[in-house]
Parts: sequence; structure tokens; C-alpha cells
Amino acid sequence: MAPTPRQVRFADPAYGTRNQAGAPLEVVADRWDPDGAPAGTVLLLHGGGQARGSWTRSAAAL
Repeated sequence: MAPTPRQVRFADPAYGTRNQAGAPLEVVADRWDPDGAPAGTVLLLHGGGQARGSWTRSAAAL
């Protein structure tokens, strides 16, 4: 059975991160925890009109 991602939000107001329009910037990620002991960390970034869901099958396979 493939693991299920859990949504993780990284928004720390202490850093005061803002985009050019002045609105707060929120980074959202899916975290996939292994069934057993972790073997390392992989960061998958999307772009070109994709969304983070583009990596769902790849993340499950890894």
C-alpha cells in the first residue's frame, strides 16, 4: 500500500516573508513519510504550469 501524503505548511511570520504585492507568502508542501526507517531526503520542485500534485505518483514510488 502506498503511503499517503500529509500537507505541511511552512509560514513563519518571524521571517516576515512577503511577495512583491505585499501579501504574506505561504509555502505549501506535501510530506511523504516512509513506512520504515528513512533512507534520505528528496525535494521535488514543480514549475512550468505544474502544481505540487504533479509529483504524487513519483513521491509514492520513491
